[in-house]
Amino acid sequence: MAGRRSASRSAPRLGGGDTCRLPWPIAQRLAVWWSVGTLVIYLSGCASAPPTGAAVVMTELFFGMSRIEGGRTVDISESDWQRFVEESIAASFPDGFTVVEALGQYRSGIQGTVRERSKLVIIVHRAVPLNTHAIDDIVAEYKRRFGQEEVLRVSIPLASQ
Repeated sequence: MAGRRSASRSAPRLGGGDTCRLPWPIAQRLAVWWSVGTLVIYLSGCASAPPTGAAVVMTELFFGMSRIEGGRTVDISESDWQRFVEESIAASFPDGFTVVEALGQYRSGIQGTVRERSKLVIIVHRAVPLNTHAIDDIVAEYKRRFGQEEVLRVSIPLASQ
């Protein structure tokens, strides 16, 4: 059919006569992903920027995702974790935080060396007593709710803006 173009373009032939078809050239795909990624990074910085002159802290909380029940190790379910996040973390830091899946290892006074799934929560916040107390409450609630020995907490001063 004259004047009609195919929606996909063929790449050079591969061994064995196979043809690789791409709906867009690779350069266009990379440009789109780069643009989307840049926009996401830009907008994420706008969500919770502290006021000018406020000291800023990044707090990392490491939560173990298993507990002892009846003498055996049991994983904390994703639904239990999500409920905790909504009720404790999101309620205290509605401007935002980041949750990262991790694998951790530590030495327990009860069990010796323990390896477990973990969640790393990163919160960038103003260095004010209200936020410090909110983080204290989050840690205490997790330990109480899930029978944890500890929650590792690392706070790093970032800068004054």
